[in-house]
Amino acid sequence: MLSSMRPFEEVDFMQPHELKDVIALIRKEASNLIQYLETLGDDDWEKQSACEDWTVAEVVGHMIFVFKDVCYDGVSRGLTGDISPPEGFPDPENLIDATRHRIISDIAKRHTRELGSELLTMLESHAEAVCKLWDTLTPANWDTQCYRMAGIRPAHTFISTPITETAMHHWDIRSRISPRSAYLSSESMHYFMQSISQGNYFNRGEVLAATLRYRFNLGKTEPYTLDFIITGDSVSTELNSNAAPHDTFYCDEETLALLLYGRLSAGQAIKLGKISWEGKIESFMEFNRWYHGG
Repeated sequence: MLSSMRPFEEVDFMQPHELKDVIALIRKEASNLIQYLETLGDDDWEKQSACEDWTVAEVVGHMIFVFKDVCYDGVSRGLTGDISPPEGFPDPENLIDATRHRIISDIAKRHTRELGSELLTMLESHAEAVCKLWDTLTPANWDTQCYRMAGIRPAHTFISTPITETAMHHWDIRSRISPRSAYLSSESMHYFMQSISQGNYFNRGEVLAATLRYRFNLGKTEPYTLDFIITGDSVSTELNSNAAPHDTFYCDEETLALLLYGRLSAGQAIKLGKISWEGKIESFMEFNRWYHGG
């Protein structure tokens, strides 16, 4: 079962019963978000979310993009052999991040305008459609190539996207309206750590002359370490390494996810007492600059 795996160990293959666990978690995360959204007043939908460019309503518009445009359309078309960009979507080759982010934002705002009062109904419908599509995946089509704005990717790399996207954007909304109850679900944490371990959200910067190894001590019931090895202007990760790190930090998995996904700055983490370290504070600030500029 997924729960017995080491933290964020990359999944190259899922047995059918394990995939059913993933589907169940997608339904749970989507249901939790929808139930919370149903409690909001009309004014709440127009409030600013933790996503700088989006209101609460526009975050929901973005979630429809994730479920419908990215996951369902991308994978279902890929399964038929079609990896061409859908109408209105760009060719991923040579698409720079700034342009991709602008397009994603424009789509979120368009879905919000066009769907209006149907946003919540459509979110529930598209989330369920993805779950039913995932239930058709088998080892035979696990590596089928599918369109994604970030590049052509195998079908299995889409599997956990609805989990991390829903959990994080739920936090984006709740942290601005009900901050005392904002948290990332413990069940989603495996998938956040898996995404982080694959180098997602790393920003290329200056080319380093020497390799740096930053170590994070994580986990409460089953402690483990995650090393970020920055070589040149690229990153790799290593679990429970015996190599000597340049710097060592201590925090929980949620704090690391919020940091690397750009929801928590280095300064905020320090002020809130969510992280400690061995050595100089400048080392932590330096590490965080590789992820959303600190």
